[in-house]
Amino acid sequence: MDIEAMTAIFQSALSKYRKGALKYGDYDPLTDRRDMAGEAEEEILDAINYLAMFLMKLRAIRGVDTSQG
Repeated sequence: MDIEAMTAIFQSALSKYRKGALKYGDYDPLTDRRDMAGEAEEEILDAINYLAMFLMKLRAIRGVDTSQG
């Protein structure tokens, strides 16, 4: 496993968290009333769509028939 690559990914996530904290304030699990499961579901669905479009692009570049499974 490439530890440096994994570390870079986690550092990017932490950076994004810090930017959010500066914009919206520190996260307080005792007072935060957001629907985290619902928000996570929306983000996961977005990620699925982005990945599907990326795969479609790769297949188009490779000339793979995308109508087949």
